[in-house]
Amino acid sequence: MYMNMAQMRDNKEKMARFLRGEAPRPEDSGWSRSTVNFDQKEVIRRGSVTVNGTEVLYSAGRGEINRRRRHERTQGLVTMVMPQCPHDPRLRFAMWFGPDPSADKSVAEADYSGTNADPAAIQEFLGHFGLCGK
Repeated sequence: MYMNMAQMRDNKEKMARFLRGEAPRPEDSGWSRSTVNFDQKEVIRRGSVTVNGTEVLYSAGRGEINRRRRHERTQGLVTMVMPQCPHDPRLRFAMWFGPDPSADKSVAEADYSGTNADPAAIQEFLGHFGLCGK
């Protein structure tokens, strides 16, 4: 799910601080108002990758997706990404949900290679998109 939110431009720094692990999730985050909610419960890793010359902040963790209209909760890996688009005031933000192949292991023991918690997989997948509108 990719969001391009002109009305949330004042939220860019709050979201960047959240993804870097410097602050809690902003109460006025864009996805908190949607019918689908992503909730990260246990952080696997945070960092940044470069995609087609654009720095992309990410935070990957174990969590759940909650579809409010259907009252469904599904456990898995929740990855949140935010491209740093220097010439665009809009908040561009994406969430990627996938299965947890090692749900029975601790984060330290699990192998997340090739999943949405793997920086190389994040970089490869996002490379298919014009993240900053290019």
